[in-house]
Amino acid sequence: MDQWAHVNRFAKNHPLEKCIVAVVTMFLVLLWDKPIFHGIILLGMGAATVIGAGIPFKIYLKYISIPFVFILMTLLSIILEIHSDNRGYIYAIEILHVFVGITHESIGVAVGLLFRSIATLTCLYFLAMTTPMQDIIYLLEKIHCPSIFTELMVLIYRFVFVFLNTARTIYYAQSTRLGYKGFYRSLKSLSTLSSVLFIKAYLQAKALYQASLSRGYQGKFYGLVNNKLLNVNRLIGIIILEIGLLILGGLSP
Repeated sequence: MDQWAHVNRFAKNHPLEKCIVAVVTMFLVLLWDKPIFHGIILLGMGAATVIGAGIPFKIYLKYISIPFVFILMTLLSIILEIHSDNRGYIYAIEILHVFVGITHESIGVAVGLLFRSIATLTCLYFLAMTTPMQDIIYLLEKIHCPSIFTELMVLIYRFVFVFLNTARTIYYAQSTRLGYKGFYRSLKSLSTLSSVLFIKAYLQAKALYQASLSRGYQGKFYGLVNNKLLNVNRLIGIIILEIGLLILGGLSP
């Protein structure tokens, strides 16, 4: 994702433009509880990311499908209802003298939450896949966000990649030795990977911190100066777009 944030068609645009589009649109999604409006935002932000920014559809679909497991688990807890009688259920089963099933109301709530969640995700992924991290840090510094917050963001962002690279290296090493051939061998290899992963990631993070100290780190990371120009015409167009979405959200059924 970090690679695509640097090479997409919107990478050279000022980060404020992209931040306004993502944040204001996400606010409108949370403001209006209307699945049709959420569907329009979902398609629009997806098209802006894939067609506008030039992110390959397969890559976009791969990343946006990652949170789906957690969304589906949440929806499952919402769509299932428990009552002492079976009135109002579309389908229900009896367990220990109580009925567990689904109703028209629970399906409606789950569908609405699904569309709202995906629409919110498309807004976040638009910002994440079109805006490099240093541009986001630049914006946070401009609005005088506490430096401790921005420094933690930089460190966590870096350590996520350290963690993933360490896991990938261990997994490849185990795979070359047929560590995942068979169910029981796979379980053993996975448990070994889990136990070693945090230790190796911690050691690499510690080495990174020591390397930063040796290069004069004093609690603040310095990056390249942002020299991207804010396009006034584009900014006016974005404001008009968001006002149009606000009106559309109010008129949607």
